[in-house]
Amino acid sequence: MNHIDIKIGGEKRTLRFGIKVIGDCIKHENNDPQAFMVSLVKNPFASLPLLFYYGLKYHVEDNGGTPDFDLFKVIEWLEEEGLQTEQTDEVTRRFMRSLYENVPTIKELIDGQDEEVKKNLIGTGT
Repeated sequence: MNHIDIKIGGEKRTLRFGIKVIGDCIKHENNDPQAFMVSLVKNPFASLPLLFYYGLKYHVEDNGGTPDFDLFKVIEWLEEEGLQTEQTDEVTRRFMRSLYENVPTIKELIDGQDEEVKKNLIGTGT
């Protein structure tokens, strides 16, 4: 599982990564995956709060809870701490690593599938 324990909002919280977090960030920004990745570098002031918020929210909800924060509260917490911190750098590094670690290859996805499914997945079959 891709997660990191961080101190934010005066307490230790767990921030999770995964396709739900990425999807929520992309949906919030109404853009595509590549544009979101670029925004992490070009405009971290907009994208990092989303990454923190959706990552924190996902962990709480996945454990049956209700977040005691919203996006604006997370932004306040980040403003208190600053965006150029070791913790923020580590969150960004782990998030980027989560995009390619433990992600199945095309071969792993199509192994065991029938020819019609393979054709639909990769366009040619085998």
